[in-house]
Amino acid sequence: MDTFTALAAGLAIDDPLDLTTADPATATLADLQARSGLTKVAIAAQLDMTPGAWDAIERGRQPLRPGTARRVADLLEVDPETIQAAHRGAWTQPPAVSATRTNLGDALRIGNRAPPRRAPRAVAGPVHRP
Repeated sequence: MDTFTALAAGLAIDDPLDLTTADPATATLADLQARSGLTKVAIAAQLDMTPGAWDAIERGRQPLRPGTARRVADLLEVDPETIQAAHRGAWTQPPAVSATRTNLGDALRIGNRAPPRRAPRAVAGPVHRP
């Protein structure tokens, strides 16, 4: 169970998509994945592929074959047509969950520490000799 799903459970919300602006009819694969409570790594393992390969499919950078769509549909407990539509949507819209996850990650971060600042690099310029 990922943090997003755990948060929904902690708030007694049945469907994690209720925490987002995602419409189930137009949800992306990332939205459906968040709704399922499975992580990208878990989905990739169930599909016998690397997390990077699944990420490329999820983002619409790689095609989604019909057999894989059926397996993903079984994992995410939706019909294959929903999976195909979500994959097509990855080409045209960002996932509604990603922005929410970033905001939740910021809100849940312990200590609210700013990242360390790097010292500016010295830029070497031309050397003038008298």
